[in-house]
Amino acid sequence: MSAETKTTLLTVEQTAEALGVSPATVRMWIWKRQIQYTKISRAVRISSRTISDLIERGTVPALDRTRARNKNVAEANRRRGAA
Repeated sequence: MSAETKTTLLTVEQTAEALGVSPATVRMWIWKRQIQYTKISRAVRISSRTISDLIERGTVPALDRTRARNKNVAEANRRRGAA
């Protein structure tokens, strides 16, 4: 296995700390199959790649304030015209 394809496997506790949630939350995600995990005998591990993917999927882009402001102005103008 090359260094580029090597994935670090983390415990439930390490995963929880990395994501800023409780270990119980990570265990619930595992139980509900909301997060990918690996079982090695009785041990449950989550790959660092899974954590990165989870963060990437949950990332919400910043709002373009100019576009939002223009949309709000247009909406206010539309309401005034309809009133």
